[in-house]
Amino acid sequence: MVSGSLMWLYLLTCLFTFALATEIHSKGVCADRDVCGKKSLWGSELPCPDNGNAETPDDALRDDLVDLCGPKWFDMDVCCVQSQVDQLRENFKKVEPLLSACPACKANFFDLFCHMTCSPDQSTFINVTQIGKSTTGLDIVTEMSVYVSPKQASEFYDSCKDVKFSSMNGRVMDLIGGGAQNYSAFLKFLGDEKPLLGGSPFQINFRYETDIPGMHLLSNPVHPCNDSDPTFRCSCSDCPDVCPELPWKTPIDKTCKVGLLHCFSFGVIVLYASILVLVVIGYAMVLYCKEHGIIDTFDHVQLLQEDEYPDYEEDLVFDAGDIMDGSSYVYPVNTFLSNWFGRLGFFCANYAIYIIIGSLVLVGALSSGIAKFTVEDEPVNLWVGPRSSALQEKEYFDRNFGPFYRIEQIFLASENESVMSYENLAWWFEVEQSIVELTASNGDTFDNFCLKPMGDACVIQSFTQYFNGDIDNFQRDSYKQSLIDCTDSPVQCLPPFMQPLDPKIVFGYSNFTEDKSVLDSDAIVATFIVSNSEAPSYIERVTDWETELEKFLLNKISEAKARGLSLSLSTESSLKKELNQSGNTDIKIVVVSYLVMLCYVSLTLGRRSLFNLTSLAWIINSRALLGFVGVIIVVMSISMSIGFFSLFGVKMTLIVAEVIPFLVLAIGVDNIFLLVHELNLISESYNAETVEYRVSRALARVGPSIFLSTLSETITFLIATIVDMPAVRNFAIYAAGAVIANAWLQLTFLIAVISLDQRRLEARRVDCFPCIQLLSGVTEDYYPYTLSTFIRKYYAPLLLKKATKLIVVLFFFTGFIVALMCFPDLQLGLDQRLALPDTSYLIPYFNDLNEYFRQGPPVYFVVREGNITYLDGQQKLCGSFSSCSEFSLVNILEQESKRPKISYIADSPASWLDTYLHWLNPELDQFCFKDHPWSINMTGMPERDEFMNYLKLWLDASPDPCPLGGKAAFGNAVVPNYVTEEIIASHFRTFHTTLKSQSDYINAYKSARTIADHAGAMTGLDVFPYSVFYIFFDQYLNIQKLSIQLISLAVSLLIIITAFFIGSLISGLILGMTVIMIIVDIVGVMSVWGVSLNAMSLVNLVICVGISVEFCVHICRSFMYPNTLVLDLVRGRIPARDKRVISALASVGGSVLDGITMTKLIGIIVLAFTRSKIYEVYYFRVWLALIVLAAVHALIFLPVLLSVLGSETGYQLEDEEDSLQQDLMNRQYRSVFLDDSFGDDFN
Repeated sequence: MVSGSLMWLYLLTCLFTFALATEIHSKGVCADRDVCGKKSLWGSELPCPDNGNAETPDDALRDDLVDLCGPKWFDMDVCCVQSQVDQLRENFKKVEPLLSACPACKANFFDLFCHMTCSPDQSTFINVTQIGKSTTGLDIVTEMSVYVSPKQASEFYDSCKDVKFSSMNGRVMDLIGGGAQNYSAFLKFLGDEKPLLGGSPFQINFRYETDIPGMHLLSNPVHPCNDSDPTFRCSCSDCPDVCPELPWKTPIDKTCKVGLLHCFSFGVIVLYASILVLVVIGYAMVLYCKEHGIIDTFDHVQLLQEDEYPDYEEDLVFDAGDIMDGSSYVYPVNTFLSNWFGRLGFFCANYAIYIIIGSLVLVGALSSGIAKFTVEDEPVNLWVGPRSSALQEKEYFDRNFGPFYRIEQIFLASENESVMSYENLAWWFEVEQSIVELTASNGDTFDNFCLKPMGDACVIQSFTQYFNGDIDNFQRDSYKQSLIDCTDSPVQCLPPFMQPLDPKIVFGYSNFTEDKSVLDSDAIVATFIVSNSEAPSYIERVTDWETELEKFLLNKISEAKARGLSLSLSTESSLKKELNQSGNTDIKIVVVSYLVMLCYVSLTLGRRSLFNLTSLAWIINSRALLGFVGVIIVVMSISMSIGFFSLFGVKMTLIVAEVIPFLVLAIGVDNIFLLVHELNLISESYNAETVEYRVSRALARVGPSIFLSTLSETITFLIATIVDMPAVRNFAIYAAGAVIANAWLQLTFLIAVISLDQRRLEARRVDCFPCIQLLSGVTEDYYPYTLSTFIRKYYAPLLLKKATKLIVVLFFFTGFIVALMCFPDLQLGLDQRLALPDTSYLIPYFNDLNEYFRQGPPVYFVVREGNITYLDGQQKLCGSFSSCSEFSLVNILEQESKRPKISYIADSPASWLDTYLHWLNPELDQFCFKDHPWSINMTGMPERDEFMNYLKLWLDASPDPCPLGGKAAFGNAVVPNYVTEEIIASHFRTFHTTLKSQSDYINAYKSARTIADHAGAMTGLDVFPYSVFYIFFDQYLNIQKLSIQLISLAVSLLIIITAFFIGSLISGLILGMTVIMIIVDIVGVMSVWGVSLNAMSLVNLVICVGISVEFCVHICRSFMYPNTLVLDLVRGRIPARDKRVISALASVGGSVLDGITMTKLIGIIVLAFTRSKIYEVYYFRVWLALIVLAAVHALIFLPVLLSVLGSETGYQLEDEEDSLQQDLMNRQYRSVFLDDSFGDDFN
């Protein structure tokens, strides 16, 4: 883990101080020096407390220190030794690849650690507060405080907060600072003791003020990332805000409606009504036939059976030979699994210590791969699959035309005063001029970065450019008419960059109508176009300037408010920066969730002891240590998964880091309940047998169920990896690995611990302190498992009554229909605003953008090659000549622009070819080009070499005096190859309509795709559309179809697997039906709870299939393999299926409720409090719906369905064939399923 490397650096180099051991605080005095050993066997080397004087280093040490830390160490005494400097160098090598792209951050990082390691004045800013003993008996520092000035800490954080990976633009701060949003969180993350997580092996407390005599705050000079010295200036790749994410949230495409209902919803209602009518008619026919003697019995119709449930006060009677109601078969697959798990349980229990040690070694070995893990947080690399056509097209566009421009945009809107008053407009002139002159700390100004199509003038899209940006041209008495004239004919008011300004992009209206004048505008829009580049140094510089721009404009908000105006802004780097402000999940939430789970598991497993706290039995029967081990297993499984897949280069993502700890905790603890509860039952029947034997029998009974649920979850995770989006695919990979590792540890490591804990319990040793044995004062008070008793005596009989069955089926089927009706309302997309802080200055910007901006995003229709130098190729593209093809590209775009509500194309295309060919017209009044024949039918137009020669002249031609000159408008629209005399690529630019909602964005993308495909088919050219937002919306073209395919695949596979391992196709189909209803209901909840469908939620839905199976499979398996002890207690003339349903509910229903439902609920409930809104919406809401719906389906609907449609007979467990009656007679402990009234029968 990278953060671990940093803490090794921090700790192995020994740069810490604290009050308990640092008695002298003075210059020239150390706080620690050298290393004195480890805190534990697996820990790291810790520094020695040393309050002695700094010493003069020898030449070799000084040379190494100067080489590593800089020339200022040439004439200084030091508080370190050669081994520390060597360790410092080695650790710097580990982090240098992360920081090398930003020299300032690297220099600041190195400087801090060099001072903390070797400064001769250590004791003046380091205070050792706690000393311990190493494994070798030497004193070691175990806690210290480091006193740093807020200025240095803040500037250090600022210099590193935006640093990216040099190769993939990922945020280093997520690794070295835990995604910190300020300097205190950054240094706290570095200092918190996290030895098992790759962090600090002891506590380091960073302080920002001190009153200790002799101490002061470390306050060294810090290089800003935009340092004026090129040696320290950072590259652009260190700024995570260069590629903004455009809005993604999109409703589903509009469909036909019947009244207010979607056609799909209306069809579902019709289907539902039809089914109900058929059921009523069928029921009436059955009653009619019965009354007229056409049929004699309805015993096979379970829903209509008479209520013949037993009187539970009658005496207990059982017949061992007939107790299974025909369930006398033994299923070979189950027998094999039971035997295999039985042998595994015996082996683990018999060799518990060796199993524990071996498991820990394997966990450590696999977890070591964490040192190689990397985090990916570049948006394109996270959210766009490598096979995405949109990604390939973007790369082609960038490669040929250059990266898309950087946009800096400001809205100035009327609030209490009109924005169009002379005073306000004149004030804006001054603001713009200040922006142009704004200087970054390294001396860069807007002029260094702006787009200059003419080579000298910057592109500023603002009304001020109608007046050449000069307030002297803006006169009070004539400005209104000037604005009207310029907006009416922008070509007459060309800005310095010589491209006409469309009024739509510089003036905004709340409610625009064609009759409104420019003087009625409610807002003015100023857009500063900045050239983009993939060069890291350039991006670093421009981002620094953008940061200065943000600060400047944020200060202007109050000034605008004083004028009765509102000001909102966005820079190219704003969005990602603000997204980061929302922060990641607080580590406290993770800790709290694990502590709550630990308490719940410990209390629940030790339930019996809670009935009598006055007895000392509770300190023995409590299983807190076992619960702790169960929770630690979750941590180990996550560590194993991350380490293993990191070795294979699978990159971590924030989804993995944020969500998997909760997911694995939620699904990884419930098996403990099954194992412990089954062991309790076995121990009651076989208390004279050895612990190894009982553990073996327990695992033989529940092992197949654990195996089946784990297999189901793993398969769904693996199916989720089919999704091409790296962020969610990697999440599924890591989750699958964690689930497998968790199951393996539970079936080996946990079994070994359970066997040891059982021996402790039977030896009457105190929980958590097994060395203490209580031989007296402990009474064996046993209490029944009241939940199972309640289920057997009251809940199950009530559930299986005729009226209840009818109500249950009707209720759940109605819920299923209602959920289906909600499908058309399911939203598509992922709105980045969910992650923005409530106080973000971007929220007013997005509001203003939606309200005032009337120009949609530009869209480029790119043509690859196409023989454009020949007349035939030109005719397939052009649109303004008579001989152009009827369905040429330009003509098609022109036609589409005339139906914008369908095509989402707002304007006619800007055709470079037509403009170029018109530039050749010698009859134009403006001086353009007069040396070539020209005609409207393209006769005699240049071809081949002539075409290329004139093209070169045109691309160099200024639009002044000839507006058709191509340099300004089309300088980057054509990629010519003058050697081969061909056009490699060119684009035809137009604009989408104003896109307000995410459905607009998706529909615009779909329309552009359709238009490009149509144009390609008509012209025979290779055409594709490109707009800056397409790459993020490509997933929505087929996400609904993909969702159906993946969920269907998951359900189908799990039906087959369940049927095979349970031995019943009917049970498999019933389970599949139940799972489908659960998933449909979850989608319905998503529709009404604001959870949109995207790749993230799609993976969640696929995962929900596997987890739903876990809820249901234990009921199904217990139905097919009923517990004979419980089955015998179900007396009376009850159909075999109902008896087995009661047995199943009584046997495992309680475990499903408190062992599966509650553990999952505890595991995910804390996600409701995460600071990341994305995780609260897309994980907490979905999983909460899953838990509630899966629990009620498994405990209510599934039992009813099994009683109606389940197999007539079940299977008998092999180990119960000959031992049932003897087991009952040998019991010395009341069954958790029996009442006290039956106690005498088993004495």
